[in-house]
Amino acid sequence: MTKPLGRIFASVPVMLAFSTGLAFAQGAAKTLSYDDYDLKDVCSDATPGVGGTFHLRAYSQGAGFDPAHINFSVEAGRAVYGSLTRWDVQSQSFQPYYAESLTGNEAGDEWVLKLPAKAGWSDGTPLTAEAVKKSVERFLNPDFPNTYVPMLKLISEMVVQDDQTLVIRLSKPWGTLPWIFSQPPGMIVNPKVLDAVSAKDLGAAPPAEAGLGAFTFAEWVPNSHIVLKKKADWWNGRICLDEVNVTWSAGGQANYEAMVAGQVHYFRSFDGPAVVKADANPDMRLYRAPWVASTTEMNHAGTALKDPRVRQAVVHAMNGAIINQRIWEGIGSESHTLVPPGVAIHPETAPLVYDAEKAKELVAAAKADGWDGKIRFSINNTPGNVNQGILQQAMAKAVGIEIERDELQIGDYMQKTRVQKNFEMSMGAIYLDESCSWCPFSLYGSGHTGNWMSHSDANIDAALDVLRAAQGPEEIRSAMNGLQAAWNEAVPAGVTGWLANAHIISNKARGVLPGATNAEVHIDRAYLTE
Repeated sequence: MTKPLGRIFASVPVMLAFSTGLAFAQGAAKTLSYDDYDLKDVCSDATPGVGGTFHLRAYSQGAGFDPAHINFSVEAGRAVYGSLTRWDVQSQSFQPYYAESLTGNEAGDEWVLKLPAKAGWSDGTPLTAEAVKKSVERFLNPDFPNTYVPMLKLISEMVVQDDQTLVIRLSKPWGTLPWIFSQPPGMIVNPKVLDAVSAKDLGAAPPAEAGLGAFTFAEWVPNSHIVLKKKADWWNGRICLDEVNVTWSAGGQANYEAMVAGQVHYFRSFDGPAVVKADANPDMRLYRAPWVASTTEMNHAGTALKDPRVRQAVVHAMNGAIINQRIWEGIGSESHTLVPPGVAIHPETAPLVYDAEKAKELVAAAKADGWDGKIRFSINNTPGNVNQGILQQAMAKAVGIEIERDELQIGDYMQKTRVQKNFEMSMGAIYLDESCSWCPFSLYGSGHTGNWMSHSDANIDAALDVLRAAQGPEEIRSAMNGLQAAWNEAVPAGVTGWLANAHIISNKARGVLPGATNAEVHIDRAYLTE
């Protein structure tokens, strides 16, 4: 028996749903009012008026337009390539986007992908099962290290049944496999382009026929902007926008002010003050994005943080309640759990909590064994992050830890921490993905290509295996209890608290469809009202 993509998640509600639609987790002093999508209010033949430039403010620049690159420019790249599936926030289910359907068997270890016969690239190359297979297989090439490798390795074989049908067989059950096709592996690159263009050239300037999306690459001025132009003839219908201008800034307040000034139509933010202002502004719409855990990422290789006592001390030193009130405007949660309170799968297993006396004991023990008590703390230098870093520095000092802040521009921060792994501790995040509870935590598994903390622990690995196979809220909550217990012992990273996260859209823009993950926003059906 097979179940269609949308029904799997309607009948098995495994998503990380809020217990209420508007309230944040326990401990929050404020609530936010989220808008509902109007899925019919998108670009169509009946849409009055056309044209204009859509201004998209991305969180970071990324390293280019090759979907298989570990630092893919995902917001801009999605407009070029599109994706086979899309997560629909309102129905809490996956929907086919460029695919026709994706169905899985009861066991969740075999899936059938159907493609629309009309789909294809601008050079006349049709979208086929063989093209999908070839594009996905690039992500398993050791020349293209990326965070999706451990997930894609679950695929034991992909069988081309016919031009429009691909059978995907897994070595282990994965009930939320449609997630992978809403991410870069689902952004299918024209096979003729893959044969003709190097990965370097694809990343720097993809040819017009590279992607299935509504837009083509026009210009990239590093550290300034990206320009995308609409296709003259698109297989998927009318395009209402003329072009897309992509800039980037992680600063929520700066992005909010740019939207007020009419310079930006979309940005995503977990900057508390900016989110609160946007929620109160009648010229903006607020859509719920995944919860974001503010984390202290700890390099386990060759630094003082290889000592679990030091890692535990850092976690015990952090007072989430103070950070929530002073930095996040009270709309976050002080909880140190792996899932915030108020979410259906919040574990009953207690996390490590703020305990200054316990932190002092651990610090003293580590110093007695030769540690000098110093940690270098790498931070992306947005105002909110810097303020939080100063506060965390003071909390650490109170328990005997001396922190040196290393404040970096976002590009330098990503290069130093994610690529070079040249850090001791860094300010990071876990995005609690509504559509795949296992996915955000999988990078803490041993050998994961995205595990820039060089962490390895057998108990964490075992708990992640249980979480991946879990279905339904009760099974997932039980699995999360096991992961929380293993996390408390190993402390691969510290959870400082949970931040409000929102997609913020100007009322001048319609048809923008955010999805489950932090960087999932579809603009191929967007249009401007003025």
